[in-house]
Amino acid sequence: MSKQQWMKKHVKQRSQERCGMVLSTREQVSISNKIKRNINMNKDNKKIVFLSRQSNTRSLYAIFHNQKWFRVVYDKSRGCLITVLPLNCNPGVILSKLEQKV
Repeated sequence: MSKQQWMKKHVKQRSQERCGMVLSTREQVSISNKIKRNINMNKDNKKIVFLSRQSNTRSLYAIFHNQKWFRVVYDKSRGCLITVLPLNCNPGVILSKLEQKV
């Protein structure tokens, strides 16, 4: 398996473990494409909010998907998601950014 395939498998497992839902490969690609194009989607209850930059290639986004907010780390060099994090890890900072952006 390639690095990108392992990352997709990791995202699927962590979304199940941390958020109680499975992000299919198709959903991961859809979210990645929206992040790439910097599109904030309001239809179908899907929203993407930039939170912070972790490095030159990695950024943190808040995602609203399936009636639930969660965070994803996105790898710009590979164009895919790295991992899924629950929204409540640092709620004060995240919620203030969400209120500003949404």
